[in-house]
Amino acid sequence: MLGQYDKALIESRDQLRLDPNGDGYMDLLYAYLRLNRLTEAQSTFEEAEAKKFDSPSIRYFVYAVRFLQNDGAGMSQQVAWGTGKLGVEAVFLGLEANYRCLFG
Repeated sequence: MLGQYDKALIESRDQLRLDPNGDGYMDLLYAYLRLNRLTEAQSTFEEAEAKKFDSPSIRYFVYAVRFLQNDGAGMSQQVAWGTGKLGVEAVFLGLEANYRCLFG
């Protein structure tokens, strides 16, 4: 929140080491995203997914990674994941609508 993403990265790694959980993966994914370390962000998502940690917040950051990678199919996968989930679907449809509005 303070823009100290290098510190957040270290703290997020420590958090996951001590207590692996979905929030820790979300924090680590966010730090990598803010540092524009998209490959590490992708690896973090894959690790969280393999360990069955998943959440709308994690998927939101994955959508952002896909956006920065100009990966329309990957963005659509995240929207599809949110389909039918109360309170989640609207957020992802909004992201998709904004993307299409801005970038065609």
